[in-house]
Amino acid sequence: MKLQVAITRHINKTLKKKASEKNVFIDDVQIVKVKLLTPDRFINNISKIDHHLVFTSVNSLIAIKQILSENDFQISLPIYCIQGKTADYAEKLGLKIKSTAKTSMSLAKKILADGISQVTHFTSNIRLTDWQIFLQERNVTYTAIEVYYKKKIKHKWNHIDGVAFFSPSQVEAFLECNNLSSETPIFCIGETTGDFIKSLGYQHVFIPNEPSEEDLIEEILSYKKNNT
Repeated sequence: MKLQVAITRHINKTLKKKASEKNVFIDDVQIVKVKLLTPDRFINNISKIDHHLVFTSVNSLIAIKQILSENDFQISLPIYCIQGKTADYAEKLGLKIKSTAKTSMSLAKKILADGISQVTHFTSNIRLTDWQIFLQERNVTYTAIEVYYKKKIKHKWNHIDGVAFFSPSQVEAFLECNNLSSETPIFCIGETTGDFIKSLGYQHVFIPNEPSEEDLIEEILSYKKNNT
């Protein structure tokens, strides 16, 4: 029995081939496109920022790398970031990581526990605000600087047996054009995305132990093995 799975961004061709060999056929379409920005507010004030920085996406780090290289500047401030790909890329850039967490809300709780009074979040035009509100309600000064722009792309899948998401914005873009049954298995790269879709009322959600593309595909293959 085959399984047709929609994935809301392009994935590695080798992983698609591996999945197809086990009768899991992936239709991957990038429904959220990213454009890096060079905000004047960041460039003009980077030297004046004297508090902790927050990164919740690898895209923000890619944007920062470009901005810093173009302006011959380095970041020496401690950062908070999401575990997995984001933290790995932060280490690659040589940034000083204060703490990591699996979700933005867990990260906010660590920031509060550490007694941090002010943070700057490098982010996009589309982002979750629950953890921001959590901090602000507890008197932590939160500043957002948009360093990349997300654009939703309309796309409708004709038939799927499952769907995989890499971010809450992909969930939103998908639901604008597609219906999702409560019985459809939903695979999420990490807990932030999983928690977001659960908050919309969907509970048939599967999250791999590690937030990687490879582990996400393994989670899909494991589901097929155990349920078909």
